[in-house]
Amino acid sequence: MVIYEKRILGIDFGRRRMGIAISDPMRIVAQGLETITYHSSKDLWDKLEAVLTRYEIEKIVVGIPLNLNGSESDISLLVKKFSELLTKRFKIPVEFWDERFTSKTAQETLIQMGKSPGRNKKKVDQIAAVLILQNYLDRHSNL
Repeated sequence: MVIYEKRILGIDFGRRRMGIAISDPMRIVAQGLETITYHSSKDLWDKLEAVLTRYEIEKIVVGIPLNLNGSESDISLLVKKFSELLTKRFKIPVEFWDERFTSKTAQETLIQMGKSPGRNKKKVDQIAAVLILQNYLDRHSNL
């Protein structure tokens, strides 16, 4: 078994909040870190830099919102632009992962826990980031 040293970061992109998840060093399990709430692009970049500095990140997986038929949504263009800037700024490769149904699944998870998704939006974003990254890890563990 290969033991990795660097981790993969998962991001659930949002215009005001971003859910963040990280893999374990062996890249088997995704764990929620936090939800970054930001009010400006500088605020966002500073907070992302703090996360990237704290952990040795080799790759970033960003959820890309697609329509049900697989075509790109309006926000997909924002996600792609954000990802280009992310790669350029931090020199870390970015991959996209289809995030259809992750927010819905995250909301259902909170409901099962007896919590209101409407009152726990940050938690929904964090769980969505975990789902994006865990699905990515599961898919790539078989390669």
